[in-house]
Amino acid sequence: DALPICRPFGVQVILKDPDRDSRQSPLPGGVEKHFLTLTGRDTPGIVAQISGRLARERIDITDLYGVRRDQSFVMILELEVPIGVNILALRTDLEKLGAPIGLSATLQHENSFTSIDDPRQPRISAVKRLP
Repeated sequence: DALPICRPFGVQVILKDPDRDSRQSPLPGGVEKHFLTLTGRDTPGIVAQISGRLARERIDITDLYGVRRDQSFVMILELEVPIGVNILALRTDLEKLGAPIGLSATLQHENSFTSIDDPRQPRISAVKRLP
């Protein structure tokens, strides 16, 4: 059941005990790290649509950073993309999802990820993971 504070926003929260719930088994071909940068207008449901598209490819969101200002936002997602996923098709689909609302989606391999569109935002490498 959703936490009462999340109910007005339609958010689902699932809590798992990491000692009892193990991660999915590794994918046979392995994964590559990519970064997905989303910038533009915030519209209800767009993050769910994007995460749903990622889930269809068994892409794991391993970290994210986001900031919202007025009606716009910047979000950076660190992804583990299974080897063999058609990156060009995925990139095209993500761009199509955001285009009608003015949302820009940029998907980059970790080797080509240098900064985000807005240089005033912190880089993902500066975000520290909690133990």
